[in-house]
Amino acid sequence: MTFEAEPDLRMKPVERENLQQQSYLALREALMKGRFMPGDTVSLRNLASELGTSPMPIREAVQHLIAEGALVLRPNRTFAVADMTQDILGEIQSLRVLLEGTVTEAAVPFLGMGELKHLHALQAQMRAALANGDTKGYLTTNQNFHFSIYARSNQHLTVQIIENLWLRIGPSFNLLVRGQRASQRDEASIASLTHYHEATLTAIAAGRPADARRAIENDIREGMQFISESLPELTGSAARGDGKPAGAKAGQRGARPASMGQDSR
Repeated sequence: MTFEAEPDLRMKPVERENLQQQSYLALREALMKGRFMPGDTVSLRNLASELGTSPMPIREAVQHLIAEGALVLRPNRTFAVADMTQDILGEIQSLRVLLEGTVTEAAVPFLGMGELKHLHALQAQMRAALANGDTKGYLTTNQNFHFSIYARSNQHLTVQIIENLWLRIGPSFNLLVRGQRASQRDEASIASLTHYHEATLTAIAAGRPADARRAIENDIREGMQFISESLPELTGSAARGDGKPAGAKAGQRGARPASMGQDSR
């Protein structure tokens, strides 16, 4: 099954107050949810149009994200999503397993029936998105599932660190459901994307924090392994370094969002 990005992945316009902060948060959220692919060129003009603001607050937000390592300034003065390497991927995996496992275990005693019902609903949404080839729906709901658990851990500093890791790995999550290797997944392989979520829910319902931790850790390891094995698919666009989006033109199957233009001004 081939998963295609939805044609409309636009961010919501920001309000006029504190435009720089709102623009930063909108871009940060988009990166975490896999709106962009590693190596994609980021157009300030298109992003400004999308968010309903001038390029200035977008430029300031982009500079903030460059400082955080999520975006880079290329030698030709264009802005782009940071490339992913096997070394960085391995480091992120180690940190995610440690930190996300820790906060999951801490969260279990504070997850009641209401939270569990919400998590089951998110699990059902993820499965529906996968069945429909809805890349955006899957990536968005997957993030919501994880952070709905982490938010109940009362470990706010650790959760902030985890958010920064997702800011860096978010674009690479696309490889779970897009690209040549992902298109070769059979039904069992697709179902495995939510298998450990089900084990996590079972452990939460039974009040077994250690089991919930192990399920989340296994979920991370399996997903990151698939990304690692798919990483060579990004080599073409990253190595090209010409600021042009790879893949089909806008409007065609497999096209990237319109904001991936060459104009970084």
